[in-house]
Amino acid sequence: MTVNEPTLRRFWMLLFGFGCAAFIAQSSDRPLNRDLQMRNPVLVLYTVNAAGMHRGGAIARAALVHTDFERKGFFRIGLLPLVAVEKFRLEALSAEVASDCFGQVQIWFASLSHGGKRLELREPELVVAGPTTATLKSGGIRVNPTGSWDLFDGVTFTSGTNRIHTARATLQVTGARSGRLVMQGNQPVTTIFFPSKSTNQAKFHEN
Repeated sequence: MTVNEPTLRRFWMLLFGFGCAAFIAQSSDRPLNRDLQMRNPVLVLYTVNAAGMHRGGAIARAALVHTDFERKGFFRIGLLPLVAVEKFRLEALSAEVASDCFGQVQIWFASLSHGGKRLELREPELVVAGPTTATLKSGGIRVNPTGSWDLFDGVTFTSGTNRIHTARATLQVTGARSGRLVMQGNQPVTTIFFPSKSTNQAKFHEN
């Protein structure tokens, strides 16, 4: 299934709990299947506050979404298909909306990998913009249905002038611990990539 220019004019709008909406250029004419292929999909997310005001949330892009197979070294294992998202980039426009936006991206990934296929992001870059921009880059990410993302093949976390590099890391994107990043090494380092939704709600009620 190839998404062409006419197809890009069809948009799904998804509305969820806290008021996060997503528009994605994705064909809706038939279920995703073994021949899945989407070129240059763009996912645009925005948030809606208690007053009903809209503001930008995040933008996610990829060069290609397609069906591939798990690899062992240079070999592909034909019996283990997966959904591959090539050159994935997700940028949350602020830390306050990041938790909701990452959660909605997780829902999109679940729709792509229906039927139990594993989903893998290749050459991903995750960005949370703000006064101190945080960035995560790695060779790949395995997206788990539990809401945790396993980063591998070299992980670099940058926040302002601070930088940490390890071989692997785990990022939680849903639940009470969303935004928690564990950089795995000889001495694991746990930090916050973005504040959890519960933290943001507490700040909102305080104001």
